[in-house]
Amino acid sequence: MQKRATRPSKVRRLKPLAAIILTVGLLDGALRAGDVDFAREIRPVLSDACYNCHGPDAKARQADLRLDQREAALKAKVLSSGEMLRRLNSDDPKIRMPPHDSTRVLRPGDRARLVQWLKSGAAWPDCRQFV
Repeated sequence: MQKRATRPSKVRRLKPLAAIILTVGLLDGALRAGDVDFAREIRPVLSDACYNCHGPDAKARQADLRLDQREAALKAKVLSSGEMLRRLNSDDPKIRMPPHDSTRVLRPGDRARLVQWLKSGAAWPDCRQFV
């Protein structure tokens, strides 16, 4: 009598597939939550809304804070201390950035993108490594 080849049960075949799907789904969610492309999504927002007061013009610069230079922003610890996050989320017009009387406007989507970037660690690549 010939022995019949046994086939793995459907459950056994589905377990590895389910694990792969679950892993890909979790990684995809983590990447969407934390990965923000600085050059494409953050620098343009900083440039439009922040550099006027926190940029290269020393005469216009406020609070001795530069957001146009990576080293200066990191040294000021405004990104890691929670101060920038606090000012972006504040309802107090004296604290909220940009100020209510500024000609610069930060659209809600851009504000949310900055908040997401700050909450995910405010990764700011060192552009010198690409030169």
